[in-house]
Amino acid sequence: MSKPFHSIEDQHNKLLSRGVEFNNAQKAKKHLLLNNYYNVVNCYSKFFHDSCDVYKEGTSFE
Repeated sequence: MSKPFHSIEDQHNKLLSRGVEFNNAQKAKKHLLLNNYYNVVNCYSKFFHDSCDVYKEGTSFE
């Protein structure tokens, strides 16, 4: 079962709402566009989660 597609803006906003900071939002959005969101987030998120859906303070996309 595949997950529904979310726009790059939606993906960016989801990360923002979970506490991820962006030094360069445009560069991050381009990276999300060129790479699978779930691969990007799932590969690294376990190191930066404070709770289930929130990242530790100071977590940056970069």
